[in-house]
Amino acid sequence: AFYPPEERLRVNDTVQRAIETGEGWEFEADLVTRDGTRRRVRSSAECLKDGNGEVELIIGVFTDITEDTRVYEELARSEQKYRILAEHATDIVLKYNVDGEITFVSPSCRVLGIDPQEAIGQSAIEFVIPEDRPRAMEAFARLLKHDPADGPFRSEHRAPKAGGGFIWLEASPTVIRDENGEPISVISSYRDVTDRREREIALAAATEAAEAATRAKAEFLSNMSHEIRTPLNGILGFAQLFARTDLDEDQTTYLERIRGAGRMLREIVDDILDFSKIEAGQLEIDERSFCMNELITETIDLVDAGRESKTVPIYSHIAPEADMRILADDTRIRQILTNLIGNAAKFTARGRIDVSVDVEASWLNISVSDTGIGISEDKLASVFDGFRQADTTITRRFDGAGVDDQPLACASHGRRSLAGQQGGQRHDGHLQAALSQSARCDRRAAHVYQGE
Repeated sequence: AFYPPEERLRVNDTVQRAIETGEGWEFEADLVTRDGTRRRVRSSAECLKDGNGEVELIIGVFTDITEDTRVYEELARSEQKYRILAEHATDIVLKYNVDGEITFVSPSCRVLGIDPQEAIGQSAIEFVIPEDRPRAMEAFARLLKHDPADGPFRSEHRAPKAGGGFIWLEASPTVIRDENGEPISVISSYRDVTDRREREIALAAATEAAEAATRAKAEFLSNMSHEIRTPLNGILGFAQLFARTDLDEDQTTYLERIRGAGRMLREIVDDILDFSKIEAGQLEIDERSFCMNELITETIDLVDAGRESKTVPIYSHIAPEADMRILADDTRIRQILTNLIGNAAKFTARGRIDVSVDVEASWLNISVSDTGIGISEDKLASVFDGFRQADTTITRRFDGAGVDDQPLACASHGRRSLAGQQGGQRHDGHLQAALSQSARCDRRAAHVYQGE
């Protein structure tokens, strides 16, 4: 009565057959305890026979295997579940022992031209093209030493593809170890990353093409700057000879402006070769002592001399604390101011232009304001892009491209900003340059260079 009804007939037949043959038995069956619960047991028995060969005694042992049965059933269900997942996964799932012998492979391996059943027993290295096998073996050696605490292990190699060619596979392996920590097998998934690899190759090719274009640009700029510098040196040389002749005061002033503009142009031509450094943020800044008041005045005079119409006046406003001799790159500041003031003069038909300089904390602020056409608020951000205009139609109307000097401002460790609107209102261009204590001098000797 210990066995449930569905087990009794099978148990009775097993015991009766053992008695008749004297061979004993071993079977598994459910057993019902007194409290009504079921336990899974394994029954083993041996039959002892008398002198006539008849069974006179049966010695049996019952072993409770309920927990073992539950574990085995769960493992079976788990294995079945993961086998179903592996069979329907697009990634290739592979299991192999430490010798490389394949013990399981998912049906998705057919993309490599390999039949899942035929792959069992083969070496996992067959998933790798010959050229990549040394690298794959090295990756396997690193895998066996890999500590999972360091993160997931990844490796990539090429595998032969059905129909010819190859695909790139990314392996994500996990090492299975025994109770002593020794590796016994590896379970790995392989994902097709061919598209990503092709994009990386295309990107590398595009990068190489861009670098080649940059080299070609640098060579062109070098040649162009040389061709421009040669006649420019001639102009400056003859201007220097002309300065040695008898000149009146006005002629001397005009000649100095020509020579100053020529020197600035030569410095700009020299810096053409440095535009690649500007883009990389590596342009070298030269610190020289100069008077800010004189620089502003010379720049305004230079722009004013080049204007056909002088109906719009240009005023300078230099605060007393800014009227000093400073250490900075006067060439960069002069370039930026020439651009700002020149554009203000070009695009202001009536009203006025104001150039203001003051000091706020440790910053030297230079502001160029005008009453010209202004820039709409939605176009302000694009003005700071290199060689970009807020409105491309103004080139035909005002005869100029309005090239932006944002790279020079950044290279000069300065900051630029614009503010304004269209419709005749004032708009401003601001340049800020950092001042250090070493860049400032005694204001009482602002116009006299005292030495460093």
